[in-house]
Amino acid sequence: MQYLEPVNYVCEITRIPLPDGSLDCVLCTEVLEHVVDPVAVLTEFHRLIKPGGKVLLTAPQSSYVHMEPYHYYGGFTRYWYEHWLPHSGFTVESITPQGGPGRLAVSSLQGFYYAWRASEQDLSKIKRTFSRLCRIVFAKLPIQYVIPWLVGKFDHRLSGNQSCIGFMVVATRGNSKPEPIKGDS
Repeated sequence: MQYLEPVNYVCEITRIPLPDGSLDCVLCTEVLEHVVDPVAVLTEFHRLIKPGGKVLLTAPQSSYVHMEPYHYYGGFTRYWYEHWLPHSGFTVESITPQGGPGRLAVSSLQGFYYAWRASEQDLSKIKRTFSRLCRIVFAKLPIQYVIPWLVGKFDHRLSGNQSCIGFMVVATRGNSKPEPIKGDS
């Protein structure tokens, strides 16, 4: 992959070598689950963003483990954002569910499919061939094609606040400093 613009910094996300208040906006998508301390990331974003600037975040509420061994968290619920963004000096503007209960079910089934496929590596040639045939007929076709098509017909009518893939979050940096963490978890 070649970037249109050169990469300026390769660094720790909690120690970005830019001056305080030097950014109008930070876009952080599908990263928080891969860092050891996501609250420290919010603190760094607060440092970097000018007062009144925005942070745009997405992270999975539910996902199978990916980018191993660098997948530390899952379950970034709306309550996580509502708690930690204000503690980090941000005002939450919006929290929008991405994908509803049906899409979440499809994602879980896809995780099952990938686990099944990975397990075939340890099988003998005959068992592996039989397993692949069963996986294609009983899993790949329904999980990759039929179920997503069906879910797409009605998932938009269901509330995604309790059950979704993740949230798209917009927050504004205030003038206040992040609160020190006192036994919060």
